[in-house]
Amino acid sequence: MIFRCCCGPSEISEGVEEFPSATDELYTGGVYKVCNAEPSPPQASNPEKPTLLARTSPSASPSSSMGGSTGLAEKVNSGGRPSEVPRLPLTTANETRPRANRGISGSEKAHKAFRDSCIEGRACTILVDEDLGEAKPALRQEGQYRVSLKERALIMDPGAGKATVKCPIDGIEDIYQLADGEESFPPSILKALKPGEMDRLLLVVFYSASASTGGEPEMICFLERSSQGRDELLDFLKNLCLG
Repeated sequence: MIFRCCCGPSEISEGVEEFPSATDELYTGGVYKVCNAEPSPPQASNPEKPTLLARTSPSASPSSSMGGSTGLAEKVNSGGRPSEVPRLPLTTANETRPRANRGISGSEKAHKAFRDSCIEGRACTILVDEDLGEAKPALRQEGQYRVSLKERALIMDPGAGKATVKCPIDGIEDIYQLADGEESFPPSILKALKPGEMDRLLLVVFYSASASTGGEPEMICFLERSSQGRDELLDFLKNLCLG
């Protein structure tokens, strides 16, 4: 039996040595053939044909954090051209982006703070016309007003042990202010005003009983602490009347 290594069936030439097999008991006289040819030197790699390591290395091709393709981010389609791997969407179909918390605006907080102060009671100057005649100004009394949601009434409290005046919200006939003209106010009320107070003036005409019973209209006149407070109170009473 003959064993050959590194040579074809007919390639027994100068680079081959034959020696008898001394250890083969079944096949005596056999010949082993060993190839003494020098190994071929390794071939230099072709820079234009990158190896697998070069193709899979992140530094083998330029990439971008938002797009582009690397060796790992490419796949070859049926035409042999690289196609970009589709990116996952930022949000899924069943996921919604969080919305900013709108909260309460500054103006809404201011309105609520003013209405709370009306319910607790706000300081004001009450002007009392006691039929003293046009020659004399109305009396000025420092007191407070408050809005009772339970009684649905605007309550004037002159203090100093004097009786309060209750104006039912549903009995309000009209409310006058500077924009309605000076003729809407009694002369005694106008004479009692100090410079700069006209834009804080309010006159409320109301019925303490049902108008169908023949009751006479009454009025209360007072100065709010500011023109802005006057406007806020008008809106508050208007919303209560409509509600």
